[in-house]
Amino acid sequence: MANALHYASDHLPVVARITFHATTDATAHIPDQAPRAYPNPSTGWFTIEPHTDGITRVLVSDALGRIVGTYATSGTHRLDLTREPNGMYFLKFMDAPTEKVLKLLKY
Repeated sequence: MANALHYASDHLPVVARITFHATTDATAHIPDQAPRAYPNPSTGWFTIEPHTDGITRVLVSDALGRIVGTYATSGTHRLDLTREPNGMYFLKFMDAPTEKVLKLLKY
């Protein structure tokens, strides 16, 4: 618990109690079915997990919006961007209930 000192408009000190709660699970707020790509950043090889039922179409584009490739996958997929220039790329998962876009960084 921490105490914070705050001055009200009449310049009288006001003490507020602030409580911090620690968590041991950094992914507790991320739904299990959210698509993900790792490692990120990477030198060019990414593992994609769409986490959807059936076949998912994935569109890969660069920072300028140029399409680098499209893939259809029904599960974990390895994405090879080693021949592409370093920079930012976007993965758009097309067949999810709501379209999801992930940002990738290749260095």
